Amino acid sequence: MKYPELSKELVALEAADQLELTNLFQRLDKLKTETQRIKVQEETNKHIQIRTNRMQDILKEIAHPTISNIGVRGSRALNTLALHSTFSVQKQILEIYQNIFSKNPLNVYAQGIPPLVDKIMIIEERKQLFGSQWSVSSNGKPFLIEVRDFEGVNQRRAEYRLEPIQKCVILSVGADKYPLGRGPAEASDQKELTNDEYARVVKFYRRA
Repeated sequence: MKYPELSKELVALEAADQLELTNLFQRLDKLKTETQRIKVQEETNKHIQIRTNRMQDILKEIAHPTISNIGVRGSRALNTLALHSTFSVQKQILEIYQNIFSKNPLNVYAQGIPPLVDKIMIIEERKQLFGSQWSVSSNGKPFLIEVRDFEGVNQRRAEYRLEPIQKCVILSVGADKYPLGRGPAEASDQKELTNDEYARVVKFYRRA
């Protein structure tokens, strides 16, 4: 690994990111007014931007987020930070990871590519390809955001060393929850986003 210290820093940024987002969902559930929720969300967005800025500084220094440069954990961490950043950053990082993958699939955290593809496609109001994105309806029931060609989803996932798609697990409440049961996801788990659901899904990360 060429940049061990920067890899450690990326992993630490990822850990802070994951912890804050887990706490965010728990906090939002307890708040009573939309004004309170917006304030908490804006605070979180500021912290995300700070982490994103540092991630991009590191990216400039290492040139490529390859495993040979920053290891598997570092490559994964940079990808995770991008997933939770703005739309423009997601597109930038996706292009970088796809370019590396096309040259050497084993020299980048390939499993992080499908979630970036799916998030971008959903923001652009297209069906996702890899089934990585779930949401929750107004009645609190989770659903799989529509997948293009659901029958071929696991074959596409396998190209990036992802396991077959499973029913969703909710981790943000502090314990594993299986609201749809366990086992492989089914076509019937899908639902088209309503306008309100779309707005709720994308408002968090379409900030620029």
